[in-house]
Amino acid sequence: MSSGFSPHAKVGIIGGGVAALVASVVFRSEGVGVGDVAVFSPHADPLLSIEKYGTAIGQQELRSETEGHFFPTDFPGLALLDSIRLRSARPVVRAAFNAYHPTFADWLAHGRQVAASLPTTHVAAVVGDVVYDAREQVFCVYDTASRLVGKCEHVVLALGRPGPRVPGWAKSAHVAPFVTHAYEPKQYAGESVVVVGSGMAAAHEQVAALLAGCRVTAVARSPRVRQDLNLPRCEFTTQALRRYWALPPAERHAFLNTVRTPSYPRKVVWEKLFRNAEREGRLVYVRGEVAEIEVGSWGARVRIKGRGVVPAQRIVLATGFEVDARKHALVDTLRTRYGFAVEQGRIIADNNCTVPGIGTPQHMLAVAGGLAEWAIPFADTVAGMKYVARRLVATFGLPRSLGARINTTIQLCRGAL
Repeated sequence: MSSGFSPHAKVGIIGGGVAALVASVVFRSEGVGVGDVAVFSPHADPLLSIEKYGTAIGQQELRSETEGHFFPTDFPGLALLDSIRLRSARPVVRAAFNAYHPTFADWLAHGRQVAASLPTTHVAAVVGDVVYDAREQVFCVYDTASRLVGKCEHVVLALGRPGPRVPGWAKSAHVAPFVTHAYEPKQYAGESVVVVGSGMAAAHEQVAALLAGCRVTAVARSPRVRQDLNLPRCEFTTQALRRYWALPPAERHAFLNTVRTPSYPRKVVWEKLFRNAEREGRLVYVRGEVAEIEVGSWGARVRIKGRGVVPAQRIVLATGFEVDARKHALVDTLRTRYGFAVEQGRIIADNNCTVPGIGTPQHMLAVAGGLAEWAIPFADTVAGMKYVARRLVATFGLPRSLGARINTTIQLCRGAL
C-alpha cells in the first residue's frame, strides 16, 4: 500500500486487516484507481495482526486452502501454482479433498506480494467517527482526535473482530499471573496446563504444551468437532445463501450460532499425539464450564461447574474472539447516531452487505469480514470476503472489467511462480 492522504476517494475502507486487503484487491482488480481506494488504518501491513495471532498459537499450516488465497479470482489457487512449480499433480488432488495445507509463512508472503502488486492509498489513522454529509454527498472520516482524515463516496467497515475474548472468570487482577490468552506470546516448560476451549487455537495449544512435556487438561463446554473447513463446503454456494436469506430472523440467528461451533481439522500427527498422551495420562479431556479460578499460596485451581477442581500452573484461554460488533467503539458510535439494528452482537445488514439508514442509494456504508455475517454466513473467511467485495463492486456501481480482472490475476500468478 502506498502512503498519503486521500482528500476524496471513491471508496474508503476502514480497517487494516485481511478483510480490508481482500476488498482493496478486488476493487483494484476491477480497474478502480489507486487514489480511488483509501484504506484507513494505523499500520500499512494488512497481515500484521493475523501473523501475530498465528505465531502466538504456533500455527504452521492453513486449515485448508480452498479459495483462501488473495488472488481476485477464485481460480487459480495456491495448489495449482504449487503443482506447476513442483511439476506434480499432488497439490491439486489434495486440494480437491480439502487436504492441501499451504504453510502459514507461504500464505503470508503470498498476501504481502499481492498487496504490493495492487497498492491503494493508505491513510495512517485510527478512525473514531464517520459522518454522512448530505450537502456534499460524501462520508467524512474523522480520527479519534476528531480530525478530518478523508472524504469518501462509499465506506466499507472492515474492522475484523473486536479482539480476543476473555471470560468474566478470568478478568480478576489476582489471577493474571496464571492466565495467558492463546493469542499472546508464550513458552511452555513442562507445567501443568489447563487449556480452555475446543477450536483451532485450543488444538494448537494442546499440541504445543504436550510437545513441551506438559500435563494438559483440556476443558470445553462442547464436544470436540473435527472438520476440514470453518463451514462445510456446501454452505459456500449460491443455493445455500438463498436458503439462508429466506429464513426468518430467529432462524438466521440459530443457524449462525450453529455454524460458529468451534472445530479443528483432523491431522494424523495431532491425532497420534493426542491418543498417546491420553494413554500416558498427560492429556485429560473435561466436558464442562469453568466457574472460577482459585488462587492461593499453593498456586491456582480451576473450578469447573459440577466437575470439581483442577490444579494448574498455567491457564490458557483458547476462547476465540469477541463477536459483539458493539465492542468496536466506531460501530457503537454509528449505531447510536443512525439507529441501525444490532441483534445478538450482529449488525443487521441488508443482503448486499450495506447498512440500512446511512447515506443514500448512491452513497452507502457497508460491512465486510466478520461484521457482514448476518448477510453472508461465511463472510469471515477469505472466500467469503471476496464474495462480499464482489457484491459491493456491483452495489457501489464501481467499474467492472472482466478483462482487467483476468489480466490482473495472470500478472499476479506470474509474480508468484
